[in-house]
Amino acid sequence: MNDEPTVLTDLAEAIDVLERGGVSAPVSIQLGNDVVLEAGTDHEIDGLLQRARGLRLITMIAAGETVERPSSMRQDRPALHARVKEILDALK
Repeated sequence: MNDEPTVLTDLAEAIDVLERGGVSAPVSIQLGNDVVLEAGTDHEIDGLLQRARGLRLITMIAAGETVERPSSMRQDRPALHARVKEILDALK
């Protein structure tokens, strides 16, 4: 495990880095206004990636952009991280 945390500040870049597996824990995505997404262990990185993708999706929806449902969220493939599910349920 890495002692120095990796700090990412751009959401799109952070998603790209996480998708490529280009970082190990601890890692955080600092989004401003004291909003920080974190993964303290390598086992939490998938959840961090999913939370980041969820935030990007919510931001796009809030901006009125057209969004297609990601294939990983199709009904035949439920793969929501528990925290992402909580956020999406709260928006209903």
